[in-house]
Amino acid sequence: MSKSNVGQWVSQSHVGRILLLGILVLVLQIPINAVEGLVVERSATQRQAVNEIQQKWGGEQKIVGPLLVVPYQVKHYWTDGVSGVKETKTEIKRAVFLPDALDASNRLNNETRYRGIFEVPLYQANVTLAGRFSHPQFQQWDINPDDVLWDKARLVVMVSDARAIQKQAAINWNGVEYYFEPGTDESMQNKEGYHVNLKNIKGNIDQFEFSIQLLLNGSNGLYVAPLGKDSLVKIDAPWPDPSFQGKWLPTSREINNDGFGAQWQIPYLGRNFPQQSRDVSSILYDIKQSLVGVALISPVDHYRMSERSIKYQMLFLFLTFIVIWLIEMLAKLQVHIMQYLLIGAGLCTFYLLELSLSEHVGFYWAYGIATTAIVTMVSAYSYVVLQTGKRAAVIGASLAALYVYLFTLLQEQNYALLIGSVGLFVMLTMVMYITRHIDWFKITQLPAVKNEAAEPA
Repeated sequence: MSKSNVGQWVSQSHVGRILLLGILVLVLQIPINAVEGLVVERSATQRQAVNEIQQKWGGEQKIVGPLLVVPYQVKHYWTDGVSGVKETKTEIKRAVFLPDALDASNRLNNETRYRGIFEVPLYQANVTLAGRFSHPQFQQWDINPDDVLWDKARLVVMVSDARAIQKQAAINWNGVEYYFEPGTDESMQNKEGYHVNLKNIKGNIDQFEFSIQLLLNGSNGLYVAPLGKDSLVKIDAPWPDPSFQGKWLPTSREINNDGFGAQWQIPYLGRNFPQQSRDVSSILYDIKQSLVGVALISPVDHYRMSERSIKYQMLFLFLTFIVIWLIEMLAKLQVHIMQYLLIGAGLCTFYLLELSLSEHVGFYWAYGIATTAIVTMVSAYSYVVLQTGKRAAVIGASLAALYVYLFTLLQEQNYALLIGSVGLFVMLTMVMYITRHIDWFKITQLPAVKNEAAEPA
């Protein structure tokens, strides 16, 4: 087949035009990739703005405490092999004791800060830790009571971002009020937190009641360690979209448009760490793996939604071009490839409109405005190209149905695969039904070509 015949087949054969439209779809991936890169760039800019605010306000908060840390002496004896002199070395270790009962009540009050056009959700937490400790016992470890350094005992509360505390924190310990000091304990790798030195725990008191009030700034989420034999953790906030995280799900919860309230009741036997340990460092890892809490997620992340919508752009281009091609073939019209290109460019513009508008009016409004603008533009242009309002209405209705279908896919994450597969099945069925009487052998034939090189008789 000569070059002129190939060009004629591509321009006049319907199958050749289908191949040309496929190439056009591939060409339109260039602006689509540019828009997708812009989504990634704007999302990174938003994350940078959020991080800057959170560094000054407070990040995700994880509360571990209170822990009762009591140092004790361990003496090592040996005899020098050369001199025969008996040597003694004293090592200081720290035992840790957890509360018998812990009631952690957390009330989060939302705040919103702005960096440019970006909105950053934050919270201020009113934290109350109340409960009781039993008197520390060292007999089970065969430690001499005289080796226990009671005067150096301290109560420790660990938080992941100590900069975010808003006022002087205090503890009521058996009716006596103490003020916390910064830092936890030198034996702990994580120094973020507070401690208070206790002086009155050596006596014959069997139990110690405590109550701690904290006011913390934070963002993203709040987590609490269930340290008591009986642990009750409560978190409530005016946030309608919580994501409960941690090793246990809430035993009870209530979620509505005004916020949520959740409660965890953790059994002692369900934990993987003991109530006391002779080495504080050996128990901290297991405690940090047993946090419960909530992540405060945004109801709609417009950058993520824009990124998801772009994944379906090739389906939109193909189906729109197929509808125009079917009208072109059945009505015996001829639509120029440049007209296809302009319609495809309009479809690509939808994603740019959706992204730019969502930063100012939210994703839902942006999606509606962009859909209305693109459907109106393509329908008006199709009225001129396809020569009748009825054909233009078919294009507009088809495009509007595709955008409604895409919006449903974006909303239903759990059923997106099912909706997508059923939708594709219905679309393919419609195309097969409309083209059921087409003679494909006839429309793939080349038109008759005159022999311009005929020799004279």
